[in-house]
Amino acid sequence: MGNSMASVNIVVSTGFNQEFRQNPQTSPGYIYNYLTSDETYFVNQIAPFLPKYVSFSADPENDPLIFTTDEPGQNALPCCSTIYPYPGDAPASLPRQLGLQLSNGITVQLQLIARTLSFTPLASESSDEQWAKGEIERQTSVTFPAGSVLQEIIGPEGERYALVAAFSDSGYDVDSVDGLADLPLPTGYSYQSSVLTSYLTLAVEKTAHILICGSFNFQLFPGGD
Repeated sequence: MGNSMASVNIVVSTGFNQEFRQNPQTSPGYIYNYLTSDETYFVNQIAPFLPKYVSFSADPENDPLIFTTDEPGQNALPCCSTIYPYPGDAPASLPRQLGLQLSNGITVQLQLIARTLSFTPLASESSDEQWAKGEIERQTSVTFPAGSVLQEIIGPEGERYALVAAFSDSGYDVDSVDGLADLPLPTGYSYQSSVLTSYLTLAVEKTAHILICGSFNFQLFPGGD
């Protein structure tokens, strides 16, 4: 199925990306999202009225394909993300777009954007941070402006992962060189940071290779696997 530009979602730096995820251990692992750049609207009119689950079953409590409402993400990085519709083939029973009525009567439009392919826990330097390595089937791009700080994790084989999402309450300064120097890393990985002299875009057409912990999402540079 081709991707319509009318369905492309743009996430500005302070925008909210609300995801609804299937458990990949009991289901195919599909992901819907809803996003808005209006922080006040989301905090006051959307977040308090979101359901805990979304199900297409008449028996949601026993539905292995149920979608769980994730914690809303507000990216603390000075970047602009573009989220395209899911690039793979989904079952005909799974709508590409879905109107979800909230308990306050507002209807929000969800879009099918991704599928979790795998997640593997990684040994960490400290029990304070739990890391995992994963593959997500999705199409996205993230653009950082010149002058911003690129935060990177370097893998055991020299592969480079760039920080593409960070929660604002992480306690780390993602806008500073060496701002993540004290972050406990996966065993065998290292950290570096630098100031970008020109804009940088990281694009994924089909499969994103990621490293995640509680507050951060790093993505493998294209051609880095």
